[in-house]
Amino acid sequence: MMWILILLICSIPVSSFLWTNTKVTGIVGRSITINCRYNSRFKPNMKFWCHGWTRHCSYLVRTTDPGGQRGRISIKDYKAQRVFVVTMEDLRREDAGWYSCGIDKQDSDELRTVKLEVSDEPVSVPVIRFLTPNIWCFENLVSVSCESVQGSFPIRYTWYEKTQSVGSKISENNTLDLHCQLFKQQDHQYYCIASNTQGEKSSEMVKVTIVHRSERNCIFLAQIGNRDPVSLPELRFLSSPSNASCFGSSVSIFCERVQGSLPIHYTWYERTPSQDSKISNTSKLDLHCQSFTQQHHQYYCTASNTQGTKPSEMVNVSVTHRPGENCSYVAQISTSGADDCYKISTVSSTTTNSNITSQLDISYVVWDVIRWVFFTLLVICSVSVTMFPQKH
Repeated sequence: MMWILILLICSIPVSSFLWTNTKVTGIVGRSITINCRYNSRFKPNMKFWCHGWTRHCSYLVRTTDPGGQRGRISIKDYKAQRVFVVTMEDLRREDAGWYSCGIDKQDSDELRTVKLEVSDEPVSVPVIRFLTPNIWCFENLVSVSCESVQGSFPIRYTWYEKTQSVGSKISENNTLDLHCQLFKQQDHQYYCIASNTQGEKSSEMVKVTIVHRSERNCIFLAQIGNRDPVSLPELRFLSSPSNASCFGSSVSIFCERVQGSLPIHYTWYERTPSQDSKISNTSKLDLHCQSFTQQHHQYYCTASNTQGTKPSEMVNVSVTHRPGENCSYVAQISTSGADDCYKISTVSSTTTNSNITSQLDISYVVWDVIRWVFFTLLVICSVSVTMFPQKH
């Protein structure tokens, strides 16, 4: 009995070269990823994921498998970061149990055990969004999506139209197509319900108002809940004009709306003769010499939420001088006054630093000379007073 216990203890993998979480929790129907970090000496070794907690666990997937995948399980080795990632898709209750991250070695495999728990989760309040977010006044047809971002699969979606008496079911899909044929009255209200085995949650209301109706089509305003569309975004430089000479090789411009329901998404574009190109997905744009391939450039940003999108004013950039890798340029917001017109001259950081260093060296030399002259005068005065006392 003692030998069996000793053998069992010895078979438990304990590694100082491999690390991971000892317990992870997944949701039924969703996926889960497990990160297994390892020592740099094991970069060339084969990695694997196995079922069990001893050295005799059964392989589920290895990095040598085609595409690093077997069924619902995949593995990928990021050697530069010294981590391999295991992904288990479409989790089921029977997937719960003990697993191991493993590294193949000639003498004895390196293992780290992981306990996987799989649980059911109720749905979250479903999110409503237009599938065409660039407009909020629609002609003839628009599609609205309903999605619960949390909860165990499968999740069922049902659309209802709210009436004075009771909500009437109109669709059992997560997408609702709103078109003129549906609208019998001036105003309509729709909502969706997401449900799974753990419960159900209702979404916000989609409010529809008919603006114009002809024989064959109509124009209508669709709004989600009490959300407001974004206002025209305002542009401003992140530094005052007086500090323009301190920008070095770049200047930053900030795009911000003053009204509109969150979340707000910002996108920067460069205007070109053929097609406007997206250059950034943040509210801040950094302009620097390396981005200027021509003499004149134009940039603008858009602010958008579920109710629509609004473009900003234009930022006009003119390159006035380009000595080598540096440049001088003027950045101006279209309708802004003179205070928002920046002339930025760039200088080589190496040259600037060397000039500053030289000036500092000269200053230190001058200060040293003055300090020693002053000290010498003090010494002479002290000696003269001591050796030649005044006679009374």
